[in-house]
Formats: sequence, C-alpha cells, structure tokens
Amino acid sequence: MNNPRPSVFARAGEWLLRREALRAARGRMPPARAGSARAVNQARLLVEVARRVAEPVESLPVGSRPAVLRGLYGEAVYWALMADDAAADASVSTDLADLADLDRAWAAAAPDRLVKAAGDEAKLAVARTVLVERSSRDALDTTDDEAACCRGFAEALLWDLDAPTRAIERVHVQRWTRIVVVAAMVVLAGVGARTLLRGANLAAAKVFKTSTTYVDCTPPNRCGDIFFHTLHQESPWIDFDLGAVKSVHRVEVTNRSDCCAERAIPLIVEVSLDDKTWIQVARRDVDFSTWKADFPKHKARYVRLRVPRATSLHFDDVAIR
Repeated sequence: MNNPRPSVFARAGEWLLRREALRAARGRMPPARAGSARAVNQARLLVEVARRVAEPVESLPVGSRPAVLRGLYGEAVYWALMADDAAADASVSTDLADLADLDRAWAAAAPDRLVKAAGDEAKLAVARTVLVERSSRDALDTTDDEAACCRGFAEALLWDLDAPTRAIERVHVQRWTRIVVVAAMVVLAGVGARTLLRGANLAAAKVFKTSTTYVDCTPPNRCGDIFFHTLHQESPWIDFDLGAVKSVHRVEVTNRSDCCAERAIPLIVEVSLDDKTWIQVARRDVDFSTWKADFPKHKARYVRLRVPRATSLHFDDVAIR
C-alpha cells in the first residue's frame, strides 16, 4: 500500500525545520569509536602544528622547513587514514608512526579516497614518494613544492573525514536561516497589514502652511526635531494640503518632546474641501506626547490642526490617514 502523500503543512514544516534532512545527515555519521576520534584529533593537531611551521609568526631557526613539514604531514596522513580504519579501536595509540606503519595504512586505504584527497594521480604519486618512499635520511631533499603537495593531501583527508559533521552543520544553518527568514516575513507582513489597515500617510510630503512662522525656526529645519514653529498668537494653526480630495479618517500627532507640550492644548482637528469652510472632526483637551485621533471618514483636501487660544504651536510630526 502506498504511503499517503504528506500534507501541505507537513511539507512546509519539513522545509522549515529540516527534520528528515537532519535525520539523514546524522545517519551518515560513522559509528562513534573512541580510537577513531583520537586519531582524527591527532591528525588535526599535526596539521595545525605544520601550518604554524609553514606560516610562522616569529622567525624559526635555520634548517630545512620542508623536511620538518614532511615529517608532520606524514604523521597527520597516518592518523587520518587510521581514523577511517575499522580496526582503529584496537590499533590506535599516541605513539609516533614509522614509515612501515604509514605504508601499511596507505595500502589499506581505498584508492579512490587517496586520489580524491590528492587531486589527481600525479599529485598522489608525489605525496606517496615524499611521505612513504623517501627515507628519513633523505628528508632534507624535500622541496617547498613537495611540502605544499603533502599539505594539500593531509588537509583534504581531514576535510573528507569532517564531511558528515559539516553536513549536519549545514542542515542546522539551513533550519535557522529559514526560521529567521520566515519570522522576518511574518513581521513584515504584519507591518504591511497594519499599514494597509491604517492607510498611507497623506501628509508624508509635508505640504503645509502655518498661521505665522517663528523667525529662528525656518526650513531647512533649524529647530531640531520639530518641523514648524508659530509665533505666540491667538489661535495658531498648521494647514496641510493633501493635493487632491481624499478620504480622511485618522490624524496622528507627535507633540514636541523636549518641552512645552502644554502649548498644544486644547487641540482641534478640522477638515475642509476648499480651505475656507472647516468642519471639526476631533478635539484633545489633555496633555499628550502622541495623540491618535480616529473619526468617521470625511472627504477633504485640507486638514488643519488649531489651538483656540493664545499660544504658540509646534509638533515633532503629523501623519494624516
């Protein structure tokens, strides 16, 4: 009987959380063996020591650096090969390997694995000549190019051993990347829905005029955060031109934050079609830092905010929706 096809939600959950992919990646991990882990750690240590010899921070004593590297990479290759050996538990120790040990490990390794690590048959032949066939007495004949070839071979063997772990790490990265992306999309969708429900800011262009202008607060915005400032006068106002007749249902006012918030009380919101006849749609009689005034929809081209007493008027921001 055929298995039922996963539901849309199941497929979406798998795409997001990558459970099956993670299970498959973990299934490709080799059986945990203490000896294998010790061999990998030893190979990793030797490769790192060799890197510090090849790229010294401080000057080293006079001598053949390629010969030293040849010895370190030979040891690293031995342990990397032993880490993949099923008999590693019984045979791995921290004793140094000799050339005979490396020869036997090399012979037991899968040929395809060796060629893959070397890059091609020619480079593999160079690595074998330097690491296995060359005696310690002839190690001083090792060249920089030969040492570089051995380095690439040793590092590639380690890289191959770490492949299952990297596969698991990639799935984890995919999972968290997708979770973050989906979360960001949800947030953006929420913000977009909120903006859609509230409506666009019809006063975003800040096309307005004021009853008077305080001389030290003229464009381009010489008054800090506030964008206009009237003189102290009777019934000061700011009048926004929406450019065309629009449907208006909400005004959001951010009062001056550094001082003088009481100057904007009481605050009246008025709308007009011709900038002459005004209809009051909202009023605020108590102090505020932010006031969101909702009212029934009105057709208007002009929206005016006015304080019906002697004062000066100034806001940090105004949005009309």
